[in-house]
Formats: sequence, C-alpha cells, structure tokens
Amino acid sequence: MYYELALFSYLIDLIFFISYFLSLVDNIFFQALLCSFAISSKILYESVKNVIISSDPKLAVSMLVSRDTKDMSSSDVIKL
Repeated sequence: MYYELALFSYLIDLIFFISYFLSLVDNIFFQALLCSFAISSKILYESVKNVIISSDPKLAVSMLVSRDTKDMSSSDVIKL
C-alpha cells in the first residue's frame, strides 16, 4: 500500500514538473513573439521618421531599400 502511494505521488510530481516546464517554454516563445513585434514596429517608426526629417529623403530611402533612387520623384519617396 505504501509503495503504491509513493509511486502515485512520484507520478503526480513528474507530471507537474513536465507540464510546468512545457508552460514555461510556451510562455517564452509567446514573449519572444511579442518582443519581435514591438522591436520591428519601433524600427519601422524610426526609419520612417528619419526619411521624413532628412534633408535628402531620396538618400534616406536608398539606405533603407538598398537600390538606386535617382529616378524617384518626391511623390515616390512619400509612397515608400
């Protein structure tokens, strides 16, 4: 009887620790997903702000998109 109770207690503890570990892993992935969205929105906001306040918006856009912007008009810069 004591052996069965100890085994049952051990199994309950094992299930608890496994489920606790899995909940931590899930929580870490969820937090990483939220952090990635927050960081990417901040970077996007700062990049757009730099294009808007730049003295040469075409140069600022070319730094973002890494392509030639000589043929872009000012309305094309605003669209980006």
